[in-house]
Order: sequence, then structure tokens, then C-alpha cells
Amino acid sequence: MPGHDQGAPSGDAAVHAAPTQAASAAPATPPPPAYTPSAPATTPTPPSRGRRTPLAIGLVVALAVVAGTAWAMSGDDEKSDAHADAKPSASAPPAAGPSKKAKEEAKQEAKPAKRDYETVFADRPLTIGAPANSLETVDFDAPRVSPQDDIPGHDTELSYMAQWMNFKKATAKSRGTTPQECRQAVDTAPLPAELTRADLMDKNILQKDDVLCTVTSKGNLAMLKITEVSPTGKPFDPPGYSGLLTLWKQPS
Repeated sequence: MPGHDQGAPSGDAAVHAAPTQAASAAPATPPPPAYTPSAPATTPTPPSRGRRTPLAIGLVVALAVVAGTAWAMSGDDEKSDAHADAKPSASAPPAAGPSKKAKEEAKQEAKPAKRDYETVFADRPLTIGAPANSLETVDFDAPRVSPQDDIPGHDTELSYMAQWMNFKKATAKSRGTTPQECRQAVDTAPLPAELTRADLMDKNILQKDDVLCTVTSKGNLAMLKITEVSPTGKPFDPPGYSGLLTLWKQPS
């Protein structure tokens, strides 16, 4: 109708429109609670290389103790085995003692060393003559030569007269001039106890450079080196003998 606003609804339309608007004006569904993000999970930081945790240090110490104990036990086992090997078995024969030769050598070493020969005098001049009608006696210990036979018999080593030369003690010709060689000759190759005039004149048993050795009445060792043989020039008189006499004390 003229004069009325065509855009305005009619009364019925307004009545019907009100419920629709009321329905649309109902409260909406409440929104979900706001999301609050939780704190991010923290990843454990591995220990730095320069520091060791107590657990790692404890593990290393435990391993070292175990290894040391095992080494000590193995060493004890080896010692026990070596000790067992060193013990002789019950069935092993007893060890052999020193040989007979070794025992003899030990006895010789245990003996006190013998004293060597001791020189009493050396190269003492001595002349034994050729008495025609008397007896001449000689004492090598003194030394002394007596043409009157006034030397006691127990001190005499040699007596000499025209018919013979007599040795009171074993007498020998030695090849050497050491006391050992001299004594060995006396013990192994003595001359006859008596030399006749034929032995001295025809056979020349005693000559220049001969070495006569004997053990004296006092137990000394005498050595006479003959330096000269002096014939008397008479057909039945044996020669005289000059020499150098040495006397040693023998080892005890």
C-alpha cells in the first residue's frame, strides 16, 4: 500500500520471526580448555671425556683388584709347583757322596804343610886323605876329619884307610844337587857299605864331580861334591878326595 514501507514485515511475519531469532540466540557449546604445552623432556647430558663418573671409576678399580688377585694366585701356584719339583721323590736314590779320590785330596789338604829342607851350611871345604897305616874318620855334622880316629863311633859317617873306605850310613851318588834329589838317591841307589882298594884305584868308583849323599848320625842330609881326586903316587895307596860339603836339616 502506498505510503507504507515495503521493507518492513507485517505483523504475522514479525510474530513468526521472533522464535526463529530466539532459537538462534541459544548459548553455544563451550570451547575446550586452552592447551598448555608441557615442558620439553630433558635429555641427560653424557659426561665429558675428561671426567669419570663414580660408577666407571669403581668398575675399573674392581677389575684391577680381580686381575691382581688372579696374578698373585698364579704366582703362588707356580712357586708351589717349583717347590714340589725341587723335592726329591721318595723313590729317588740317595745322592752320591764324595769320591774316594776327593776324600784323599781333602785329607792331603787338611794335613799341615811340611817344612822344607833347611840349610845348616853350604859348600864347606872338606878333604879326606889316604892314611897308609892309620884310620881316618869323618863327621859330616861337625864337620870334622880326624886322622887319629878320635871321633866317637856314633858320630862317624865315614872311615878310611889304605885297604878300604867304609860308610857307616847309607851313601849314594846323586845325579842332582837339590836336597830332594840327594835324599832320593840315598833311598833308592846306595853304594856298597864298603869300597875296597881295587874299587877306588882300579875301578875309580869315586871320581871328580861325583856327588855323594848320606843321612848323618844326627838325621841331617849331607852332600859332598868331589872337586878333586889326588893320587898319592904310591902303588898301593888309594887317592885322597877333596870336596865341598853341604848340610841340610830334613823336614819334620
